[in-house]
Amino acid sequence: MSARRMFPMLSTENLEHALGFYRGLLGGTETYRFPEDGPPAFVVLRLGESDIGLGAISPTDQPWGERVAYVSDPDGNLVMLTRE
Repeated sequence: MSARRMFPMLSTENLEHALGFYRGLLGGTETYRFPEDGPPAFVVLRLGESDIGLGAISPTDQPWGERVAYVSDPDGNLVMLTRE
């Protein structure tokens, strides 16, 4: 089985800085933002025929009641932690 379409999602400590790179330098077009008003916690950009998701890495309370945070394990892998 081969992948037909991929949707990479990157977590970043500085979402505005990442948006400056992917939107400003690479020409990405914003197609989704959450929340719609105020500072975003997650943004989807269209780059050519591909999409990329960019999300804030700082601990965040989600509207559905979870608190989400990310940490790196000893090998540098990103681990998502949630609390209801």
